[in-house]
Amino acid sequence: MAVAPINTSLTLRDQISTHDRGLLYGDGVFETIRCRDGKLLLGALHQQRLLNSCARLGIALDPLAVQSWLDALVDQAPSTDLVLKIIVTRGEGGRGYAPPAVPDYTFIAQWHELPPAIEAAWNNGVDCLLCEHLLSENAATAGIKHLNRLDQVLGSRELLAAGQVCSSVREGLMFDQHQRLIEGTRSNLFMVINHRVCTPDLGFSGVAGVMRQWILQCLAEQDRAVEVVPLTVDSLRLASELFICNSVFGIWPVSRVVKLANNQLLTCKRFDDTSLCRTLQKQAQNMFFS
Repeated sequence: MAVAPINTSLTLRDQISTHDRGLLYGDGVFETIRCRDGKLLLGALHQQRLLNSCARLGIALDPLAVQSWLDALVDQAPSTDLVLKIIVTRGEGGRGYAPPAVPDYTFIAQWHELPPAIEAAWNNGVDCLLCEHLLSENAATAGIKHLNRLDQVLGSRELLAAGQVCSSVREGLMFDQHQRLIEGTRSNLFMVINHRVCTPDLGFSGVAGVMRQWILQCLAEQDRAVEVVPLTVDSLRLASELFICNSVFGIWPVSRVVKLANNQLLTCKRFDDTSLCRTLQKQAQNMFFS
C-alpha cells in the first residue's frame, strides 16, 4: 500500500475541480475560526484539531506548512473582525471511493462576516429548539469536523422554521439515534444538574469543538469537575442552567428550550440560572469583545 507524501506547499487553487473528492464524497475536513485584530482566536487549538482530523482521515500535512499558511492568510485579512473558514480535501480522484495512492490535496480559504447580533445573544441569552432530525452515529469519525454535514443541514432547516416564528430561537439542539442529547447544529453545550457540570459524550457522534475544549481547560484549572456523560431530554428537565458555545460567537446562555408544533413554539423548559455561564464569559470577554 502506497503511503501518501506529506504536502508542504499548501498551494491554493484558483478553481476547484468537479472531480474533487471533497465535493464528490465529503472527503475532507474544515475549521471555522474567528480572526480578530490580526489574531486567530484559539488558533493553536484550531490548528491542532485540523491536523488531528486530517490524520484520522489519512491526510498527511506538515504542521509547519500549515502554520505558515495560516499566518499568510491572517496577514491578508480584509477586516479586523471576520470569520476564516479553511477546508482541506484529499484533492481530485477518479470515479470510485478508493482514494488515490498519491493525493494532491486541495486547500480552500474563505472570509465571512460575523453572524448577526452575537453580542446581544451573549448578553441576553437565546432560545434553543429541540430538533426532530437525529444525528448519525459513527465512532470512526465522531468528534472531527469532517465535510459530511447533512445532519446539521437538516437540523438547521428546522431551526430556520422556528426562527421565523420567534427571532430569539438562535440554535437547535440535536439528539442521536438513541435519543441522547449531543450538540447544537453549530455549537457544543454544557448544563448544570444538581451543582454538577455536565457535557455530552461525543464518542459516537458530534463535533468536539475548540471552544468546548477551552471551557474544559478553564474549569479544570479552577478544579471544577466536568462530567462527560450521556445526556437526554430528561437531563434538560433536571438542569438548572444550560449554555452553548462555539469559537465564533463564544458562549451564550440559554433562556429556554422550545419545540415547534403546528407553527407554534411550545416552551419545554426555562432556565433562570446563568451563574456558571457568566463566570466563563468574564474569562472570555476580552477574547471576543473589546
